Amino acid sequence: MSSVISEVLQPKDIFCSQEIVRPNSRSSAPHFHTEVDEIVYVLKGTLKAIEGDVEVELNEGDSIIFQSNSRQHHYLKNELNCEAQILVIRKNIENSDVNF
Repeated sequence: MSSVISEVLQPKDIFCSQEIVRPNSRSSAPHFHTEVDEIVYVLKGTLKAIEGDVEVELNEGDSIIFQSNSRQHHYLKNELNCEAQILVIRKNIENSDVNF
């Protein structure tokens, strides 16, 4: 479940989305971006950030940046039995740059 905050606030150049990552699930399918960096900030809970072969634990208040055009697929994984909430921030672009 997600809520696109930038649609309400209507900033010109920023996409911002609050998302809930349900227990024992992923935030998305593994993907990478070709044009924009993606910043993820953990609002609540604990997640594993996976990029390529690297896993990093993120707790409430932690953030991570996935660099554009890294060609390393990334996603977040909630391995716990409680919801996690994240804020996703990136530059707003007209065409999708997501590669699965």
